Amino acid sequence: MATTFCTYLIFLLSFTFTIFNLSSSSSPSESDILLSFKASIQDSKNALSTWSNTSSNHYCNWFGISCSTTKPISVTSINLQSLNLSGDISSSICDLPKLSYLNLADNVFNEPIPLHLSQCSFLETLNLSNNLIWGTIPSQISQLGSLKVLDLSRNHIEGNIPESLGALKNLQVLNMGSNLLSRDVPAIFGNLTKLEVLDLSQNPYLVSEIPKDIGELGSLKQLLLQSSSFQVLGEAAFKSSLDSEGESSCYNAPEYGYNKKPSEQLDVYSFGVVLLELVSGKQAYPKEENDESLDIVKWVRRKVNITNGVQQILDPRISHTFHHEMIEALNIALSCISVVPQKRPSMVDVVRDLQSLESRTCIANLKDTSEEQSISM
Repeated sequence: MATTFCTYLIFLLSFTFTIFNLSSSSSPSESDILLSFKASIQDSKNALSTWSNTSSNHYCNWFGISCSTTKPISVTSINLQSLNLSGDISSSICDLPKLSYLNLADNVFNEPIPLHLSQCSFLETLNLSNNLIWGTIPSQISQLGSLKVLDLSRNHIEGNIPESLGALKNLQVLNMGSNLLSRDVPAIFGNLTKLEVLDLSQNPYLVSEIPKDIGELGSLKQLLLQSSSFQVLGEAAFKSSLDSEGESSCYNAPEYGYNKKPSEQLDVYSFGVVLLELVSGKQAYPKEENDESLDIVKWVRRKVNITNGVQQILDPRISHTFHHEMIEALNIALSCISVVPQKRPSMVDVVRDLQSLESRTCIANLKDTSEEQSISM
């Protein structure tokens, strides 16, 4: 009986160890996951030389790796920026259960945005900027519900902006500048109430009106739209573009010659010039006998300093009906073209002021129409 029991016990222990080993083999260690990720990458500079199980160096001390400070210790951050890395971004990276930060910016990854990155459900920062990423933005990106920072700028991403981006309600920074995005921008920004930075600049094929819901983003601090083909207004008569590299250099702020890097202040200045064109009904270079050589900015600044100069600026076809509103729009434009960049309003404030002006103008117009109808009756 004792022999039978011992035999049974040995069998049970053997079975238990077998199950344990199978379980262990089906759940690779985090160091194995990182090595699998490394195996899919071409590392010409040998920057990941510390990534090795043969050394006594713990994987939390490997180059570019940060781990949690509390137990169980787990990888939370991978920062491999500017290492000339190429190859494939392996799906194994999403097997790291606490990975919240992934920065692969300034490398030479040449592939579409990997669909499997949508499985990294705890990611808060995803930076793939300044690579050779191509193709479209996958709709599966909406599965990254924890994402706070998404930077896809300076790549070759094309196609439309997917509506699924509107599901990323925790986004604080969305940078898709310097790509090949096209078509209309969907009305998704009303959902992104935590957004602080939005960059859609340098997308020459992005032909769209500025979405109205951008003006409702109370947390937005920086809005970059320059060198994209956004239309200022929806009316067919006012399809002017915000392209700061158009036919006239007067669209560029004075400081543009010193620092040609995109900025919100440059964007606001260019917008102000376009608004001057709308308010005055004139092109960037008014062709008048005494002001033939002046661009619109110099022309307006000269006019506002003389008696009745403001009346000469306003488009007479509109000013007789909306005189006060036109003056208010002119003041917004003048604030945008301030010589001192720090004195210019933010793009968010400009959009809000124009939306407020539009709302008040429409209400006043409806009131006047109603009164006229009452008199006629």
